[in-house]
Amino acid sequence: MKVLTLCLSPNLGGLELYAHNVGKMLNRDGIDHYSVVVPKGALATRLSKEEQGFYTLKLRFNFLPLYSAIRLARWVTQLEIDVIHIHWNRDLKLAALAKLFSHRKVKLVYSRHMQITRSKKDPYHRLLYQQVDCLITHTRLSRKEAIEFLPVPENKIKLSYLGTKAVPPSKPKECEDFFKDTALANVDGDKNKFKIGLFGRIEHGKGQHVLVEAMKLLHAQGCEFATGLIGHVMDEDYYAKLKQNIHEAGLEQRVHYFGFVDNPTHLMNCFDVIVMTTYAETFGLVVIEAMQAGVVVVATNAGGVPEIITNDSDGLLYESGNYQELALALANLYHDPKRREILAKAGQATAQNRFSEQGHFKELKRILLDVTDSVL
Repeated sequence: MKVLTLCLSPNLGGLELYAHNVGKMLNRDGIDHYSVVVPKGALATRLSKEEQGFYTLKLRFNFLPLYSAIRLARWVTQLEIDVIHIHWNRDLKLAALAKLFSHRKVKLVYSRHMQITRSKKDPYHRLLYQQVDCLITHTRLSRKEAIEFLPVPENKIKLSYLGTKAVPPSKPKECEDFFKDTALANVDGDKNKFKIGLFGRIEHGKGQHVLVEAMKLLHAQGCEFATGLIGHVMDEDYYAKLKQNIHEAGLEQRVHYFGFVDNPTHLMNCFDVIVMTTYAETFGLVVIEAMQAGVVVVATNAGGVPEIITNDSDGLLYESGNYQELALALANLYHDPKRREILAKAGQATAQNRFSEQGHFKELKRILLDVTDSVL
């Protein structure tokens, strides 16, 4: 079996890193794999640093990308590709056209990472999804949405929970170096500062402003805390408003922006709690990464997250956008370190037992083999 991963997203978030990791997993397991990425994008940069071969494709005429599709179809034929695997919804049109133009009977597998909010059963989308041989969803909720909103037969829609691997935790010295000269640094030997981490792209949908409102309440209660925001700034206007809100609330000395951090899971154990404020995360990979790292997670009770966390058993859930409820959860953890420890250990066990990277990739490989009727 030969697999071509198509991901023309220029960014580097959970979706793109997952696409990259799938390729590494397939290569590791002896499956021929090829990556097609956008020139000068984040994935191209990452692949170059790792000295991995890849193809670049710049999408021309986005509305009707015939030229790019024909070029991709030629690669499919020349490389004798069996499966085109896509992850970004904007790549569907290109992949569907490439499948039609290819001289091979290539299969199209679409790992759907985003929420589906409206029906796409119009003639245009029916034509596109007719080319999809398998749609992989990552939660029961997203599978239900796919059945309801997409023109794909139910037997072609598979459920495969994402997974994560255990990453060696940061040593105390590494955490000290990471926090050096920031709001989270310990001063004068003080090791009791409550450290809150939020990992995610900085944009409105990720909800960093909800945490800011919760921090105002924690500050008013006299809690000694500091917060780290880790992730690319995707919306400069939102970022500017976020900083202004923090400034007006007098919280500047309690917040530090780290930007994008490579291998962030290695640093998660430096925090006392990881917060997820996304309004409706389709899955919530950062949630299982933090749980795997042995850190208690407070996340929104929306999207796929309730399929991961059982509230007050292996983490805490709060209603999306409700900063008062978020502040209450954080304050309770602040005042009760023992409870923090119990929830963190339970969350780690959940991540290890239900959301292992090895288990997920084994299931993904089985799906790809079934689609192509291949046997290794």
